[in-house]
Amino acid sequence: NEENNVIRDVRIAALNVNYAAERMALTAKLLESANEAFELAQERYKVGSSSIVELSQAQLSQTEGEIGQAKAKYEYHIRAAILDFQTGQINQRDESRFDPKTTKTATRK
Repeated sequence: NEENNVIRDVRIAALNVNYAAERMALTAKLLESANEAFELAQERYKVGSSSIVELSQAQLSQTEGEIGQAKAKYEYHIRAAILDFQTGQINQRDESRFDPKTTKTATRK
């Protein structure tokens, strides 16, 4: 039945948005931990109680955390757009929200 398929698709899209939002919150916490670890490693390095290797590893973890957070945000916006599409909230006039030239003004309804 077409109606059941549409309902299923909307529910799946909503679940995916919720999952993406949870992942975004998790990656923010991971990034916060990586930032704290980097600051501690930096201080230990300054006073000579750790090596450049430890500092470099902490910096790498920080960078990986930033990348993870960026990916999570990107995934959330994709999932939110899919949900908008599934619920009929996107039409041709709204497509400007997804134009790379106008990303600074893009907003989620």
